Amino acid sequence: MNLLNKNHPIAFLMAGLISFYCLSLLSQYSQKIKDKKPQILQLDFVVWTPPVKNKPVVKKPPKTLKKSKTSKKPPKKIKKVNLTKIKKKQISRQKKAQATTPKEMPPKKITKTKNKNTTKKTAINSLPTPVPLFKLTSVPRFISKIIPEYPKQMQTQNKQATVVIEALIDKYGKVRQVKIKKSAGNLFDKAAVDAIKKSKFSPALIKGTAVAVMYRIPVKFKLQ
Repeated sequence: MNLLNKNHPIAFLMAGLISFYCLSLLSQYSQKIKDKKPQILQLDFVVWTPPVKNKPVVKKPPKTLKKSKTSKKPPKKIKKVNLTKIKKKQISRQKKAQATTPKEMPPKKITKTKNKNTTKKTAINSLPTPVPLFKLTSVPRFISKIIPEYPKQMQTQNKQATVVIEALIDKYGKVRQVKIKKSAGNLFDKAAVDAIKKSKFSPALIKGTAVAVMYRIPVKFKLQ
């Protein structure tokens, strides 16, 4: 130190100033630290809702109706008709038509031709004339007898009946016509007629020749 004081007086002064300055800085810094108090940060938790942005209403421009372009056509010119020319043409046509119309011919006589098939059909469809019973040497008999169906309604009611039928039997043993001589009601009559029509007979005979005859047949409905 003695060396410094003697040889370098300026350096000594500078060192003293620097040390003094550093001490002053340290004292100021320590006071500032003492004065300063710790600050506490406070936070408030608040639910924050973002503001709703209203969408701007876009107004559409009103539709403009397109005016239909109506093309105005000029009215058609009406041609004048010459009536005298038309009348002359009609008269000339009528004269031509009268000249060309043929004369009326007398109607031809149509000769009626009879078909053989129609005559055969009429002969088959025409009913034979029955022979009186007193002339017969043999009366018709059943070859195949069809038993009539008993009406269910009458059967449940325990009803019995007899239907008398007059049948026209031709020379072939076929039943050509049926008439009810004694009725027992619609149900019994229908069952009896159906049975007689489906049955087959041997023809009536006069000395060996088959003839047509009107024959009465009683049909009885009995419950067993």
